[in-house]
Amino acid sequence: ERISKIDLWHPAVTLTNNSNFFAPCCKTGDILSYDYYPVRTLPLEKQTFSYYDLRYAGSLGVPHWFTAQAMQWLRDRAKGARSPQLQELRAMCYAALIFNCKGFMFYSYPSIMTLIEIDEADGKQLWNDIQTIAKELDELSEYILSLEEAPTVHIKQHNTGDHTPEALARAF
Repeated sequence: ERISKIDLWHPAVTLTNNSNFFAPCCKTGDILSYDYYPVRTLPLEKQTFSYYDLRYAGSLGVPHWFTAQAMQWLRDRAKGARSPQLQELRAMCYAALIFNCKGFMFYSYPSIMTLIEIDEADGKQLWNDIQTIAKELDELSEYILSLEEAPTVHIKQHNTGDHTPEALARAF
């Protein structure tokens, strides 16, 4: 409220990577942003990206943005953390769109950590990938920011035995 009184033109974004904090964080800003990190190497069960968290963020009645990882995690490589690849950035950002995300940020912190290691080749690739995704999202901005109701999408799923996969889609 104080920020809104001081400057009506600059909304406050509350950023968290913990879905348990989504509801309380909605009370602290104008926009909730889900900050997923880090992307991990195999095994797959160590991946923590959750479509359920995106769905939850989009259900709380405040605008939500997605914050994608834009850092190298060199200091945590031994623990399995790494830079996201283009396909992973695309999948995460497009999944956020399915759940009505209206904005995107890319989070990095090496400029404030003077002792952090930087892998120049990896950094250049990551920067190119972020620019690619930002351009794709910009090309979709007319649809992302549209006030029109999106058409309903119907998906027919087939049971594949013990496991029925969940399919997610959204029309623009």
